[in-house]
Amino acid sequence: MRNGHEAGRFLDTAGIVSTVRKTGWLAGAVALAVLVGWSGVAEAHPETAQASSDAITAAEDAKACGPLPSFPSGTADQIMAGQLTIAPFATVTIDPDRDGDINWAQDPFGNPTWVVDFQNAQWIEALIEAYLAGGPNADAYLDRAKTLLLGWLSQVPADNRTPDTLICSAEAFPGQSWIDDQIPGLLNYYASHWDGAYNHGLKQSLQLLGAGCAYPAGAFGGQAAAWRCPATKRPARRRPPPGTRTRRRSAAGSASGRGCRRRPSSRRSS
Repeated sequence: MRNGHEAGRFLDTAGIVSTVRKTGWLAGAVALAVLVGWSGVAEAHPETAQASSDAITAAEDAKACGPLPSFPSGTADQIMAGQLTIAPFATVTIDPDRDGDINWAQDPFGNPTWVVDFQNAQWIEALIEAYLAGGPNADAYLDRAKTLLLGWLSQVPADNRTPDTLICSAEAFPGQSWIDDQIPGLLNYYASHWDGAYNHGLKQSLQLLGAGCAYPAGAFGGQAAAWRCPATKRPARRRPPPGTRTRRRSAAGSASGRGCRRRPSSRRSS
């Protein structure tokens, strides 16, 4: 879920802040977990794209996404015209044929920052926003978004994709396996390729937690429950002083949906 969005630009810091917001009532718990050194990703099988037996609904995708970002007026139409603006760079033509079949490896500025922002594809959500708003061009926006997403899924490595783009776009394609089945695969990839206790790793952890808590626990064959659990195989950045005894938490539940082991309650029965 994201409530804020810097138009045309997707910085790591903004991504972290927006992903914290996506957890809603869990934000306080997440902040506390980070402060105590949680390394924070779920243990799951990489690149697994198993879908649940029940199709994911648009309402479930919408909850996992949260409010779509507000793009500058005309962004969707600019994309339909084959152009894209990623601030602070100039507007460029990315789709000369205006059909969505683009080269996802293009780098018109020879700049890695532009490539990262281009390949994470969050700008496609401008088309999703325009489709959901309705109007005479809604179907055209949806068709272009689907073509772009299919190319994105087939040409861009998982390292360069963001789950937010996938989840928020899926809201416009409820129950469609071509996109729903990709969500657990990408999240599980993030779980298995944690970037460490820095900005990137924190963003991954919060995206996993946000998706795990937003989707029903049994979604995607039970994998959503596993995304809620902190993994223990990756060391936190801060280690206790030598000689300090620490209690190691159990590993996260498997993708089969067993979920996290609960801490025993300290309350005594009356």
